Amino acid sequence: MAKVRSSLLLKIISIIFFVWGILFVVTQIIGLFGGSVNLGAAVWAGAVAGWVGAILEFICGFLGLKGRALFLATILDIILIGLVVYSFIMSLFNGFQWTDLITLINIILPALYLVGVKRAYIR
Repeated sequence: MAKVRSSLLLKIISIIFFVWGILFVVTQIIGLFGGSVNLGAAVWAGAVAGWVGAILEFICGFLGLKGRALFLATILDIILIGLVVYSFIMSLFNGFQWTDLITLINIILPALYLVGVKRAYIR
């Protein structure tokens, strides 16, 4: 079994994930109070994907900071990458906008998380 050591990259991305997940959940809760509930199914599906992604980021951030259950964190991160790629592809169908560049950043952060997990293992 491989030993795990601390990885600075993993800790930094974990903190970003942790904060990003909390901020997303807080903004969505605030948005629920001021938003309309009569939205289309596609909007609701996008919102659910956003919630799932935020929860996955929060869990990955927590596990990365603790340095435990990194195999589970890796699987959750791969699922997160799939959700982000899906949302990016769906946004391209609506026409590319410059705000879609933020989605590219959301693809880069989980990829860096995987690199951090890889560096955390000692062989």
